[in-house]
Amino acid sequence: MTTVPPTVTTVTTLPSRPVDPITFSVIFDGQSLNGRPRGVDSAPSKLMAGRDIPTSEVWIDGYSWMQLAPTVADRIGTFPTVAQVTIAIGIGGTTDYRFFRTGEQVYADMVSWAVNARAAGVDYVIQTTTTPSSKIVGEAEDNRRAGNALVLADASHAFDAVVDLAGDPWLSDVSNTAYYLDGTHWTAAAAQVAADLLAVALDARVG
Repeated sequence: MTTVPPTVTTVTTLPSRPVDPITFSVIFDGQSLNGRPRGVDSAPSKLMAGRDIPTSEVWIDGYSWMQLAPTVADRIGTFPTVAQVTIAIGIGGTTDYRFFRTGEQVYADMVSWAVNARAAGVDYVIQTTTTPSSKIVGEAEDNRRAGNALVLADASHAFDAVVDLAGDPWLSDVSNTAYYLDGTHWTAAAAQVAADLLAVALDARVG
């Protein structure tokens, strides 16, 4: 059996007009909700539109936080040296709960990801709750809800800010085709909702 290595998505965008010194940069990590819908309709693209801030997308489609945590330093590389303050935003969790990771396990993996990101040069961490999926049901759905509660409480104080994407009514109904493409991934309208929620946390840091 041949194992095909995963495709690592790395997209780096620098400002059109260099600013010296660059104060802020933003890294997006996690899973495919970062990149679907694609291009300008993605949540990261919508969030960063009009902001003269360097960005890097290092998420991996289908990877769990257990897999992302130990590789975050390699994936972000030297990007934290671009600016004085590097902000990491985590979006994902669907894969974790689909494969019956418990809420405690997923939160612990998210904490490990945040700790490793800081060790690699990240200064500020924004984590998000995991939105629902038609593929997460029964015990897995109970795990997702429990994990989201732990992320919101953040007893480990691993995150500088938490954005409750799952708590938004527009992102809570996977049967609503205006906001969900396939029961898991967002439409452009849902990505805009996510971007607006993330903007509150990001603006609290960048001003």
